[in-house]
Amino acid sequence: MGLMVIHVIFPSRINHIRKMYGQVISLSELPKLPKPLALYLPIEPPPLLFSYRCEFCKFWTKDEKCEIVSEKGPPNNNKILAEAWCWAWWPNGKNEPLSWLSGEQVTTDGRKVSYDIHPTLKSLLTSGLASIL
Repeated sequence: MGLMVIHVIFPSRINHIRKMYGQVISLSELPKLPKPLALYLPIEPPPLLFSYRCEFCKFWTKDEKCEIVSEKGPPNNNKILAEAWCWAWWPNGKNEPLSWLSGEQVTTDGRKVSYDIHPTLKSLLTSGLASIL
């Protein structure tokens, strides 16, 4: 469990730990976090730098599961939703910060997902950001 937390908080440090202990550790060998411990929410929080949906997370898999959060138990009847979120969310590297404003994002498996952004919110955010920059 300790190694799991280190990997989630410092993903780049896992290779250093592997070298230190001379062993290969993969996420599949580690126990998955239960939903309550991961603070799993079946809804996406408001986007800031990124759209924080599970399907845009580094740990989302092609078979629509999470590598680190267990799908067992409520909510969502033993399933992790693509539109959900948890505290372990990490950018998948395919979306630039604030790219969600375009209304299109790329999932971890490379699919493009389009979604509507309320025009007032988009206008407010883009004009607000322009005034800051």
